[in-house]
Amino acid sequence: MPQIASETRVAISRLQLGDLTQATAILERLADRHPGVHQVRANRAAVAMLAGDTETAAGELAAAARLGLPDLDRLLA
Repeated sequence: MPQIASETRVAISRLQLGDLTQATAILERLADRHPGVHQVRANRAAVAMLAGDTETAAGELAAAARLGLPDLDRLLA
């Protein structure tokens, strides 16, 4: 998990700099390497929403829920 956290911080820093494309690419690579980690899928959903890609965002949230993302109903309320 330390590698996931480290790369997620890099993705967030890219977002803060306005580089949505690079942040998306980082999270896509993470999801490819760690498909069973719900936090990665939830982060991809958030970035997809920022990009206006609601279809990807919904799919990633659904995947995160299947993988055990806690309190998804509360988050969506």
